[in-house]
Amino acid sequence: GIIGASGSFPAMTLEDLVKHSDTIVIGKVTDILPAKRGKDPRGMVPEIIYQDVIVQTERYLYGTPESEFVAIRVLGGKVGDMYFIADVDPEFTVGEEVLLFLYVPPERFIQNVPEGIDSRSIYKVTASIPGKHEFKV
Repeated sequence: GIIGASGSFPAMTLEDLVKHSDTIVIGKVTDILPAKRGKDPRGMVPEIIYQDVIVQTERYLYGTPESEFVAIRVLGGKVGDMYFIADVDPEFTVGEEVLLFLYVPPERFIQNVPEGIDSRSIYKVTASIPGKHEFKV
């Protein structure tokens, strides 16, 4: 089966992104964990499929450094014969250097914490796609 989700993105200035973020980091994507099924924390569909993107933080530009690694929770993926297609979160590639505007999601979004990641180090990208930028030195 296929489940889909889409959304629109607010027009945000840099000041807005900073204002709505709990932390801003520069880091490198080190892993993208296999997709998992979970309950939809918003209650809109029975379940969702999501992935955790592991980012090694190289520098915190804003917010309190919590960990050398953070997990970015993104909607979408495939588990068995079930696909969840979502164009509401940015795409990531292992090895990619990124500048991320991140917020701490409500507690109901934190389910199935990846091994080795503190639950306080799970984030969502602020304003979805506009909150992620490829970073090149």
